[in-house]
Amino acid sequence: MGEENSEFRNAFKKGFTKLTIALRRQQIRVAMKGNVPMLIWLGKQLLGQRDGEMKSDTLMEWEDLFDVDELNSCVPECDETEAA
Repeated sequence: MGEENSEFRNAFKKGFTKLTIALRRQQIRVAMKGNVPMLIWLGKQLLGQRDGEMKSDTLMEWEDLFDVDELNSCVPECDETEAA
């Protein structure tokens, strides 16, 4: 009986892992299509971002921090067929 439980447990873990991966992929696809709530949620889950007020002395314009053209050249465009 122990071996049967072990086989079931392994099969369950494998199936659950595949489900988790498929769900995460779909969430990213939805976010990359511009779903703002999903972008926010994934940012919090994967990047450790959080809601909160920024102090006015820490606010800076993006252009002051980064060269936007340089950033755009580093990030490949999302192919619409990939996101579908």
